[in-house]
Amino acid sequence: MAGTVDIWWTKGTEIASASDATIHCRASTAVAGIPASWRNGQRGAFMNRVLSKYAGKDTTAFRDQISLSDSGTHLAVGIGKLTPLGIDIERQRPVDSPSQTIQRLGVEALASRLLELAPDPRNKAFLTLWTAFEAFLKLERLPWELGARRFSVMAPQWKIGSTGEVEFRGSERAGVSFWHSRVPGEFVLGTATPRPVAVTLSAINVALKARIASR
Repeated sequence: MAGTVDIWWTKGTEIASASDATIHCRASTAVAGIPASWRNGQRGAFMNRVLSKYAGKDTTAFRDQISLSDSGTHLAVGIGKLTPLGIDIERQRPVDSPSQTIQRLGVEALASRLLELAPDPRNKAFLTLWTAFEAFLKLERLPWELGARRFSVMAPQWKIGSTGEVEFRGSERAGVSFWHSRVPGEFVLGTATPRPVAVTLSAINVALKARIASR
């Protein structure tokens, strides 16, 4: 049976800055419980809202499959049913030196490809690749350096188009599936799972209501 993933997001106004709120990737997938930084304040309130969606339901299939991410004032929680997962969000914004940042992962070919693109497509492609990498770290629960080495092996399977669209063509070979979505004017979302799954993305407590379904 194919798994499913529910992703919930919100945009707050009093969330701590990224430098104060960053959770280590290995802690961001809450295998052993919700990290302390997500138990109080706006993060805690958001987490409680998400978990209340499953109150009274059989949660044994996904009780350990929770992945968390934040970027600026955006928060996201991923709930996996019958599948492990990792998620990452990055707010939509111009990024300094995107090709150099990708080069740090040891994927020279992808970094060179980014340099061939115009600024807007380059930024678009970078945010897709970066959220994929961070989601992969959380799925595999890897430290940054080891995760970068393993991600670099998959570099030939990533295809980047002239307008910044990115496609991963190595799911069966690599044993990992990536899914991306964009909420216009808000953020880019990346999800990593061991195999293709059905994904729903929903907003909580914000004016914009986004609900997206995909395979």
